Amino acid sequence: MQILHLENIDLLLKVKRKLKSPRKKRKKILGKSIEERPVAVETREEFGHWEGDGIVDKNRQGQLISLVERKIGIGLLFNVGNREERRIIEVLDDLEVYYAHPYSSFERGTNENWNGIVRRFIPKGKNFDSLDDSTIQRINHYINTLPRKRFGYKTPLDL
Repeated sequence: MQILHLENIDLLLKVKRKLKSPRKKRKKILGKSIEERPVAVETREEFGHWEGDGIVDKNRQGQLISLVERKIGIGLLFNVGNREERRIIEVLDDLEVYYAHPYSSFERGTNENWNGIVRRFIPKGKNFDSLDDSTIQRINHYINTLPRKRFGYKTPLDL
């Protein structure tokens, strides 16, 4: 017995979802992938594993480089002046570097949190031309003396 006189064509369209395409490989290989870094980095038990990122200014001309140590959260902030590849390489040249995947900020969360604190002082849309070394040092010192919940409210400098 048929209660409703419906056929399949009378029903709403079924949801068709696109399958996620696999992550595209970078055309330009910059260096070792973040996937190659030692497992010990994830445990945050050893000092000396750093995360880094660039912060660009209003006109996308100037750039700050931030580096944050994963175990104790101490960070360094460098003003490289412009976004030339040569200038950035000069800052990172002596470090053993593993590159995160593009648009995968979750792979370096400690650094993203640190950059959020930097943005309290240098909001988006501000030009970096007016930043001098003493201002950058003051911001750097403030962040490194800020108590952190994950350390029992001790500062990175205390550790």
